[in-house]
Amino acid sequence: MKKFISSLKEEEKIILKLRKHYEQYGYKKIKLSKFESYDLYNENADFIKIENIITKANNEELKEISNMCGIVIPISAMGDYSEGHWLEVKRILQRAIKQAGYDSQIVSEAEDSGIIHKRIVQNLYDNPIVVCDISGRNPNVMFELGLRLAFDKPTIIVKDNKTAFSFDTSVIEHLQYPADLRFGKIEEFMESLTVKIKKTMEIYNANPSEYSTFLKNFGKFVTPKIEETQVPIDKYVLEELQNITSKLNRIENFNSSSNSSKAAKLKRLAENNITDSIFYKNVNVTISENIDKKEISTILSALRKIEEVVGFTLDELNNSISLSVLAEYSVYSLCKSLNSLGIYANRISDNSIDIDMVLPF
Repeated sequence: MKKFISSLKEEEKIILKLRKHYEQYGYKKIKLSKFESYDLYNENADFIKIENIITKANNEELKEISNMCGIVIPISAMGDYSEGHWLEVKRILQRAIKQAGYDSQIVSEAEDSGIIHKRIVQNLYDNPIVVCDISGRNPNVMFELGLRLAFDKPTIIVKDNKTAFSFDTSVIEHLQYPADLRFGKIEEFMESLTVKIKKTMEIYNANPSEYSTFLKNFGKFVTPKIEETQVPIDKYVLEELQNITSKLNRIENFNSSSNSSKAAKLKRLAENNITDSIFYKNVNVTISENIDKKEISTILSALRKIEEVVGFTLDELNNSISLSVLAEYSVYSLCKSLNSLGIYANRISDNSIDIDMVLPF
């Protein structure tokens, strides 16, 4: 093992030391799966081919989908709705879409065979406009509608007159049609849907960057920019390694002082600006107004006798004391130590106590 360690680079030795140090305090190493951003994929989409992610359409594919209107609709029987009912509604939607000048497809349909969930998300992302029928509030339909609204692209919601409005999407206009599919009313609905599709795409094409079906209606969300300073990678890594090495050396010096008490070690840590909460914690002490200055001096003397107390600061204006104690030293133990020294202390919380009385010696 020693031979192996001696063969490591200096940076690797530091990493091992650092890992060992953290393991002493209960930290464990975990491994996370790799996650690449979609922007990174887009930048390299010309030569990356992966089946189970949303892909970036090439120019030929863009031409094919530029005139496509996606349809989100239940396809199987549910409740009072038969499978034949949905087939008829699908034909009605397709006719209205065709009159608007667009081709149509169910978002789960595609010429290629592949993972259906990936295909649905791909079409929800790619289709210039989508018509979604939420009649009956089918869970799959509502989920697909949520995805489309997250992409914030042109979306038209339709429903029958039996289905109540959903609270989450009630801010979006819904076109209604009769649940019994009466011819006269359906003709009116188809005409309204055709006009809606044309008008929606006119507005979108006029200013795509400002268009929003849903999200931007709640305001504009701006991500603050962080000022960056470019530093050569080798310089940055070297500086960070030097900082880590310096801290490790100070911690090793601290641990090597075996003849000193814990409190003395902690004081040296504080002097060396090692202020990590794994070493010590802060406790606030509130002093009763009935206690006079002489009794406060007695309290301070008592605190100096408690080895686990690293340091303290008296705030005369607020009649309180700020303590630094060993991290593993509980407030209960602190109160017990003070009580044994004639200082009547009560635990208020895990980081605060109050002192009501000082017993005369």
